[in-house]
Amino acid sequence: MNIRIICIGDELLSGDTINTNLATVGDILAQNGLSISGEQCAPDDHDSIVNALNSADGAEVVIIIGGLGPTKDDLTSPVTAE
Repeated sequence: MNIRIICIGDELLSGDTINTNLATVGDILAQNGLSISGEQCAPDDHDSIVNALNSADGAEVVIIIGGLGPTKDDLTSPVTAE
């Protein structure tokens, strides 16, 4: 199965936050006999999120991590809805 992960957040790219969510999702998938085909990390930027989503074209499953928090600069939900 082609499973792609998109991680979103400036804090992940700056090194301020360790992306433990990616490791957790990978572990859960592995426990169920699945593996990640590819992963991309994008900053909190409209065009970067669109590019990450476009790069996952053809995947059977796309899991988006991050960018869903309560701050006003989170763009994941509105950009994904486009």
